[in-house]
Amino acid sequence: MRETASSIQPDRVTQEVRDGARAGQIPIFVVSLARATSRRAKISAALEALGLDFEFVDAVDAVSGVPAELEGEIDRTVNPQLSEPEYGCALSHALLYRRIVEEGIEHSLVMEDDAIPSQALKRFVDEGCYRLFPLIQLFHGAAYIRRGGKKPMFEGWEAFPLAVSCSFTVSYSISLEAAQALQAVTTPVKDRADWPMELRDLNAAVARPILAGHPEDRSDSTIAADRSRVKRSKNRYLDPEYRKRKWRRFLAKRVRSAQ
Repeated sequence: MRETASSIQPDRVTQEVRDGARAGQIPIFVVSLARATSRRAKISAALEALGLDFEFVDAVDAVSGVPAELEGEIDRTVNPQLSEPEYGCALSHALLYRRIVEEGIEHSLVMEDDAIPSQALKRFVDEGCYRLFPLIQLFHGAAYIRRGGKKPMFEGWEAFPLAVSCSFTVSYSISLEAAQALQAVTTPVKDRADWPMELRDLNAAVARPILAGHPEDRSDSTIAADRSRVKRSKNRYLDPEYRKRKWRRFLAKRVRSAQ
């Protein structure tokens, strides 16, 4: 039976899996604006110092508006308050999900160009820890994690399954099945990059401690200044999904934002 997003289950990282992971590194995609030469130089140096191969993926530059040829890839009617850079960011990740699916890439690592790789990231990749869950956020905001189901990665690091989605697409590992689920809900793009669907339905997790950092000074961010504020509707209290999320948060454990 074909797996659905809600049926994706985490794998058990065995020694055999770890040995197999070392034989060939998974793809690492760095999402970056073509004009972001300074950022590209910085993350290139960091990943090369770790001995990790990577590929730059040109992000959608929407500072002056979404390019006309990509306008058909978005639906502005669902969240009309989103800014052009927010659509550009979401499109960048959505087009990468499409590529992962089209090329049948079983596991990959996605990083934005302002991510700060930690020394431990090398072990995460080499030891195949990305196989533990279909999606693992290596950097995250304040998160609500389930009280059971954590998985050890290596000494001092664990992966905790999410009770509800938490913010940031700075750095995350993703399986083919998770990419398929995310592609389905981003065709067309109608929400922010983080996240267009409930991550709990993907059996997603967060890494603790984090495996990638993020600059506290975001003055050069192409999105931060234009990030929209969604007006909350009073009708949300009547939405079963809203009540479900509130209940999941109540039962979960809250962990502090990564930074």
